[in-house]
Amino acid sequence: MALSIAKSLWNAIQGLRDFISQVQHFQGNVVLNSGGLAIKAGSSALAKTVNTITARVEGVLITKAAADMAALSGTYPTTNKCVAVFTVDVSGTLRTRMSAVGVTTLAAIVFPTIPDSESVIGFAIIENGTGSDFVGGTTALDTGSLTVTYVNTPYPFYPALDAVS
Repeated sequence: MALSIAKSLWNAIQGLRDFISQVQHFQGNVVLNSGGLAIKAGSSALAKTVNTITARVEGVLITKAAADMAALSGTYPTTNKCVAVFTVDVSGTLRTRMSAVGVTTLAAIVFPTIPDSESVIGFAIIENGTGSDFVGGTTALDTGSLTVTYVNTPYPFYPALDAVS
């Protein structure tokens, strides 16, 4: 019995150590102001920031002028939902990371893994009710029956921390 309790305690302590290690590693990455995510222009398949962002990436302070985000990718059937996460690295390179699969409820969305070397600018939740596939990089973000919600993250945001148990 005592051995079982000791093993459970050890596993709990190790889980806490792993979580603290991830938080410490992440603490160098944060966008400090809103990028003002929006559609690039009417009938565009791209998102953009409308504000210059200031961020700390890997402990280095950077600025990135308003710019188009990297193109979305993937194909998601009608009635599916997905998320596109927009990031910046220490050199100012913008990336878009898509959820792996489309799902039918917001609660089922799984955020993509974000490398420790990138800071999250924000994300877009894409809900496809168009009656046809949503094709990242091709389907306009203002297509009728497509709902796109832009979320800016001017605070520490790291979806992988939610997955630590």
